[in-house]
Amino acid sequence: MELVQIMGLRITQLLEDRNMTQYGLFACSGVPCSTISVICAYKVKDVKLSTVLNICRGLNVRLTDFFNTEMFEFENISDNAV
Repeated sequence: MELVQIMGLRITQLLEDRNMTQYGLFACSGVPCSTISVICAYKVKDVKLSTVLNICRGLNVRLTDFFNTEMFEFENISDNAV
């Protein structure tokens, strides 16, 4: 899976776990709804770390917890994603 797909999937997963909408994440994080939407729809090439940090703040999750999933293991990220 490509890295941008994993990022979108992880955010969607955390939103579902918290019963939160993308709009709710925008309200808590300050990250524009359009940015959250395109990340979750895998329509971006790269996601800035500062954006991920603000999303994590909005989700009340540490960066280490955000990335601490098997999805981010090297073998699960396709070579064309880096």
